Amino acid sequence: MPKVTLEVVDVAFDAIRDPKERAYFMNLPTSFVLSPEQVDRLREVAGRLMRQSPDYTALVREFGGAPGD
Repeated sequence: MPKVTLEVVDVAFDAIRDPKERAYFMNLPTSFVLSPEQVDRLREVAGRLMRQSPDYTALVREFGGAPGD
């Protein structure tokens, strides 16, 4: 059996530094009906939060990548 490891990357809206931006995302509805603008903003903030995550950048480096590529 190959060795399997589990890596956990904790990313949450709580990590958004700007209070107004954090409030915007914390108050988005949890539904499958979002405007194109809301989807674009979610995709942008998700990428930003991942790039800011020490856990994620360590995992990317472990796989031989460079964070932000």
